[in-house]
Amino acid sequence: MDVTFMRESGESFTMEIGHSETFLEVKKKIEKHHNIPVSKQVFFFNDQLLQDDQIIWLSGLTNASAIHLHLTSDPPIRILVQLYESDSNFPLEINRSNTVLQLKHKIHEVYTHIPVNEMSVQFSSFKGDHVFNNQSLQELGVSNNSIVLVFTIKNFLEPKKAPVATLPPVPEFSTPSRKLSLNVVPMAIRGKDDFIVDDIESCAEVSELRKFLECYNSSVLPEDRRYFFIHNQSVMHEDKSFQWHGVQDGDTIELFDGHVSGT
Repeated sequence: MDVTFMRESGESFTMEIGHSETFLEVKKKIEKHHNIPVSKQVFFFNDQLLQDDQIIWLSGLTNASAIHLHLTSDPPIRILVQLYESDSNFPLEINRSNTVLQLKHKIHEVYTHIPVNEMSVQFSSFKGDHVFNNQSLQELGVSNNSIVLVFTIKNFLEPKKAPVATLPPVPEFSTPSRKLSLNVVPMAIRGKDDFIVDDIESCAEVSELRKFLECYNSSVLPEDRRYFFIHNQSVMHEDKSFQWHGVQDGDTIELFDGHVSGT
């Protein structure tokens, strides 16, 4: 369908867009054909802000509808983007009015092997529980030299060897169970070494490991106790057993602060 874009200067242009496209895809077309950077484009329709990840056919737009195109004037900031598995980072210029989804697309241009819909991000400036795609960087308190940590289920560190701790016994299970010895890797920002937890029943729920850590090794945990476990590049379900996750003797379990964000 054909949609007219009205600029604040009074100028306008018409462009054909598809019903199944997102508004971010439309912004990329405008950048290509009209040289307006995606980061500066803000869409309004019927006085409502149109989000980047919103699909056109769900927005109420029809053929010959008019979208008001506003341009942001905020100067770009420089943030530092770092993969969870890497010790290095790279600088990225972006506007604070950009959304998390727009940031993910920019990161994808560098890390093309990470699909946008599998990418999660955390910000050094944000202490909340969840980060959503439609939030602006300004809302999240992002400023110059803020660090953005990028991870997916495929982006985790290799195991290391470490000292030993012992998990208390757990109740017997009806299914066959065996003892496991696991290498636990805290986040690097804790400044703590990896350590071994011995005598874990394979049929024990992952939540038993949480209980053990909070009782006997809380120094490796964030103060707000918001963290999760990773095994073989996958987030673990704490109501499932180690056996259910395919955990083997000697495997590595990694700790990661916060919650996995929505895509």
